[in-house]
Amino acid sequence: MKAKFLLIVLISIFTINLATAQKSNKEDIPPKTYELTYKGTKYTIKEGDTVYLGFGSNPYGSFMYFKYGGDKTLPKEVGGKTAVITKIIHYKVGNIDRFMMKTTSKPTYMFYTDDLNQSISKQEIIGINDVKFHE
Repeated sequence: MKAKFLLIVLISIFTINLATAQKSNKEDIPPKTYELTYKGTKYTIKEGDTVYLGFGSNPYGSFMYFKYGGDKTLPKEVGGKTAVITKIIHYKVGNIDRFMMKTTSKPTYMFYTDDLNQSISKQEIIGINDVKFHE
């Protein structure tokens, strides 16, 4: 009887240690980074960076290079706000880098871009962290 109880206690301690070890490994993973080259200057962008949005470059003010909800363009009301890069994904097929972002103010939009350089060129992104691309 004591042997069964001791075995159960040892198994539970082992599983608790295993569960906490897996949790700490997830926390140790550094954020993904991306090497952006814009006008000959290299910048390192990582998950968690703050993005300063400009205004949409479509004729009616919506964003040309930001999409949300499938394939809808981001509305002009988001212009001038800030967002945070939540995830950087690299797709091997097509060699595409996708940047997932989320606005920091209400209403909250989750959106993405597959063309960071073009969105900077069209001034849909005017800065990332303390780097201002357009003055």
